[in-house]
Amino acid sequence: EPASCDGWSGVADKRLVLYPAVARPLSNNYAFFIPKVGVRQIAYHLNDTPDETPTLTRGVVSIDSGMYFERDSRWAGRAYTQTLEPRLYYLYIPYKNQDTLPVFDAGVPDMNYSNLFRDNRFAGGDRIGDANQFTAAVTTRFIDDDSGAERARLSVGRIYYLQERRVNLPAGASGAAASDIIGEATVTLASHWYARSTVDWNRVDGHLQQYSYYLQYNPAKNRIVNFGKRFSRGELEQSDVSAEWPIAGRWSVRARSLYSWLHHRTVDIYAGVESNTCCWALRIVGRRRLPIDEE
Repeated sequence: EPASCDGWSGVADKRLVLYPAVARPLSNNYAFFIPKVGVRQIAYHLNDTPDETPTLTRGVVSIDSGMYFERDSRWAGRAYTQTLEPRLYYLYIPYKNQDTLPVFDAGVPDMNYSNLFRDNRFAGGDRIGDANQFTAAVTTRFIDDDSGAERARLSVGRIYYLQERRVNLPAGASGAAASDIIGEATVTLASHWYARSTVDWNRVDGHLQQYSYYLQYNPAKNRIVNFGKRFSRGELEQSDVSAEWPIAGRWSVRARSLYSWLHHRTVDIYAGVESNTCCWALRIVGRRRLPIDEE
């Protein structure tokens, strides 16, 4: 896997990332239990460095478990089945110093509900995060008894760290006892309207770190309109409007606009047309984006 990074640009460095793993899912209609064991390995072939073939190998052990509870419920005159789904996820990865390894594409992804259950807290292939932690989470769903469709889903969870995390970008230890509290919600409204929202709440200072909410109109597979807002404290506050809609035959139009409330201007906008058949597609798109250094 070729890659380049600051300090290594133009050098034909190579990286190989392997992650063989085996899991044994055990489940029935009211619970699941999934133990998993794997080995992550990163191997480099570098040029003009003291160590041209550094490697990193770490074992990964995780246990994912949960239960399902149901009860009858009524809301707005309709019958629903409401579920309660607690989930507990444990992850262990032993520590090894990785500060001397290059950083081609490693980074920390935004915290969201699905990332509470990642088996590596880093995205990219240059770091293996040490871990001794568990995630406690719960989800509740409302399922329409007549149609069987999921009408609403609410989830909340948090990671609890049993020891400090010593592999970080930039280098240094992190001794936080727990992650932010992460929430997620989706609701099916009437007449093909849907709503979804995510929240990242820092319980220490009581502030919202990130949030997003979207209202979506989706009457068919290729007909969709989104209205939303994204917020990340100290980084961005943007309105987001996007759409895809057929206009004639196999032709459809796509467009999106991001407006920054921090800078009071549109920072990204594009529009285009697409012709799509069973075997090929043609897209013509125009885009204008505010450079990052200006934002």
